[in-house]
Formats: sequence, structure tokens, C-alpha cells
Amino acid sequence: RYLDSNPFEGLPKLNRNNLKPTQRSLSFQQWGRVREYLQAQPKTLASIRLSFLLLLAYATGLRRSEMTKACVGDLRVRHFAEKSAWFLNVIGKGGRQREVPFVRPLMNALHQYMQARGHQFESALDLSPDTPLVASLEASNRPISENALYTLFKDCFAQVSDWVCSRDKEAAAVFKRASTHWLRHTHATHALRRGVGLESVRDNLGHSSIAVSSLYIDTDLEEQHKETE
Repeated sequence: RYLDSNPFEGLPKLNRNNLKPTQRSLSFQQWGRVREYLQAQPKTLASIRLSFLLLLAYATGLRRSEMTKACVGDLRVRHFAEKSAWFLNVIGKGGRQREVPFVRPLMNALHQYMQARGHQFESALDLSPDTPLVASLEASNRPISENALYTLFKDCFAQVSDWVCSRDKEAAAVFKRASTHWLRHTHATHALRRGVGLESVRDNLGHSSIAVSSLYIDTDLEEQHKETE
């Protein structure tokens, strides 16, 4: 009788019917649906920006705040024994700095997007260092806000949901729940499925340990189901 009451009585009871779905990533097929939808859209500045944004999130695993802060000056070219490669310098949570691979398809998409914004250049190094990677539609030198980016992704996923509803109702339901952060999970899950090491995934996401990165992936459940079947 050290305590005069049970301190846990004040906690809300767990309702099984209110459990949130654990899925936080898109399958390869669902990501393919997103790309199909984007390719079907008219080529405008807004659609080109959206295509670049989605690829940026998918290919790097960046957080929303990291995408809105990224500038051309954060791009670095590294010269290795066999070839040169681009990286994006990122300051993440806790002020931790990391370099994320900026792969060739992503660089090609950046070139297309920058040209649509009116920038004429041969290399990214020709652009002003303070040029935002993702800009507002109203001003090419003003970065998109975090709220605007979140809304943009939610609207896009909602439109993809409507677009695939007649063909794939399960995917449509997934897209209705999807948000910006889902592509961070998708980056990790797809990378591991394609043979990328967990250490590289950890470094891309900017996590302090592999244990944290493991929380972002759905491969364990997928493998469990596959082996059981």
C-alpha cells in the first residue's frame, strides 16, 4: 500500500477498433501508380515541380523541413576513383550534418525543373548558391513553405487515389492515408528490397542508429508473409 491509488487508471483505455494502420510506405506497384499519374499530366511548371518533389523525397528520404531548406549551394560533387558523383549536404535534426547521394535521375529532374523556372545553365554549379531546390510558384527565388509542401503531397495522393479507384480500390485506400512522410518510409523499404545496406539507409535518413532506421521499414512483415505463404 505504498500508493493510495493506481496511477495507470488515469490513462485512456486502448480501443482495438481505433488502432492506426501500421503501414507507412508505398509498395513498388503503388509507387509505379504515382509515376503513371504524373506522366499523364500536362507539362506545366506546377506538374514539373511536383514530379521533381516526389522524386526528391523518394530518392533521398529527406524530411519535409530538409527539402524546403535545400539550396543549390548544398550540392557537392565528389570525385572517386571510377567516377564523379553528386551529393546533397543536409543539416538534420539536432544539427547533425550528412551527405545524401543525389543520383543521376534526380539530377536530370532538377535540370528540367530549373529550366522550367527560367534558369539557363550547363551545370548546377552555374546557378546561384542560394537558389532553392524547390521554389514557390510565385517567385523562383523563394523556397516553398513546409505547410505548402505538405498540402501539395496530400492533394497529389488524393488525386492519385481518385485516379486509380476504379482499377485498384486497395491502392486508392492507401493513397488516401499517404502523406509526405510516407515517401521517407518508402525510400528505406525500397532501398533495402533492392539490396542497399542498412548502414547506407541509416545514413541517408540521418538516424543516429540502425535500430531507429529499422522502425521505418516494412520488409520484416513482408518477408514473414512471403515465407509463411
